Amino acid sequence: MNSPFVFPPADEFRLDNGLSVICMPDHEQSGLVVALQFPVGRFADPPGKEGLCELTAALLLKGTQTFPPEEFSSRIENAGASFFSDIGEEHCILGLRMLAASAARLFPLFVEAVKSPLFAKEEFVRLRREMVTALRAEANDPSFIATRHFYKELTGDGHPAGRFQTPASLKNITLAEAERFFSEKFSPAGSLCVVAGDDEGKRLRTLCTEQFSFWKRPGIGRTVIAAPAGRVAQPVIRLINKPDLTQATLVVGHGAPGEGCVDKNALSLANHIFGSGNFSSRLMTRIRSVGGKTYGVSSQLVAETEFGALLISTATQNNRTREVLETILEEHRRFCMQGITAAELAKAKQFAVGNMAFQLEGIGNIVDKLLWLRFYGRQNSYIERFETMIEAIDVDAVNAVVRRYFAEESCIIVVVGKRTEVESQLSSFGPLRHFHFRDKV
Repeated sequence: MNSPFVFPPADEFRLDNGLSVICMPDHEQSGLVVALQFPVGRFADPPGKEGLCELTAALLLKGTQTFPPEEFSSRIENAGASFFSDIGEEHCILGLRMLAASAARLFPLFVEAVKSPLFAKEEFVRLRREMVTALRAEANDPSFIATRHFYKELTGDGHPAGRFQTPASLKNITLAEAERFFSEKFSPAGSLCVVAGDDEGKRLRTLCTEQFSFWKRPGIGRTVIAAPAGRVAQPVIRLINKPDLTQATLVVGHGAPGEGCVDKNALSLANHIFGSGNFSSRLMTRIRSVGGKTYGVSSQLVAETEFGALLISTATQNNRTREVLETILEEHRRFCMQGITAAELAKAKQFAVGNMAFQLEGIGNIVDKLLWLRFYGRQNSYIERFETMIEAIDVDAVNAVVRRYFAEESCIIVVVGKRTEVESQLSSFGPLRHFHFRDKV
């Protein structure tokens, strides 16, 4: 960032019902964004009812006790407004984008949707059917299959990250269960609403106070923060047979710390150098640019509050599975042993600072960042001092993080491919666990 980013002035307060509110005037555009974040996500789904949180959240935007679905939707659409949602593992966000001039009409409608949704039977059936259809379409995707098997091996059935939506789990959910889940989990207490856009701060505060103060429901606080994953004692290999494939899809990785880790920024810089930095990363340079073995390879850090994982993903021709896997593991081992260089760190820092600047463009992105900050208990200064924090991380600090968190000895290896062409290439990496792509995970 050319100059330190400073959040626009905001009014931050908490209502008697436990709802935290941030009102942020911004007159650069004529729009207004309302985003309500609940501390409940997919990890809160009961075993055998995976999909319950997502289905419940979707129903909140499908009509109210006063306005049935069609009238509810038409009032939003006729004003040129739109709903949005983001269902995460430990939180979910429901929001509304509208012209500031429409706030007096549409803001009460949004509040009514989260206070007293209709839970119409026909909408429930339709949404559940759409979710089942989408899952069945994804069930043939090799990357989808590989990722599910990775998390299952990493965490097992007892961990929320090792349980997934299936057509069966969705069909197990009843409308009454969705209504009960809403009543128990979607509360103002512990939730956060951010309202930002073209209006005066005092008027925004009045609007939020008047509308949300009548929302009464027992507080629940934060729900289901998943524990970190343990390390496997030795490499584990899963081969998932999908006979129609000419390419093998590979996912290799291990557990990693979550957002709450004090080393998270240093770890993100390390991962950028290792595999997320596009053509400049170690993995891409070694496997694609030099070896020509695949079109692309990348590493990704997945981080919830405490739970996290490092996943390396690629695809290659079936007959090159062994050499690609060998190269990934060799590069991972080298990275663990040798660490990074000063030149690599300088480039990674430049990317991190520039990327953060892009993430702060526009009022919608600023709202997203405020929700993210507060969910993880951080103040605005975390972003405003981001460049300074990044610049303070030196090579020794990143290399210490690499040695601590990049688990050289305990990688999980998942390969989705044609067994008759892939199996013999994997035998040298250790004992195989065999699955079929249609097996329940």
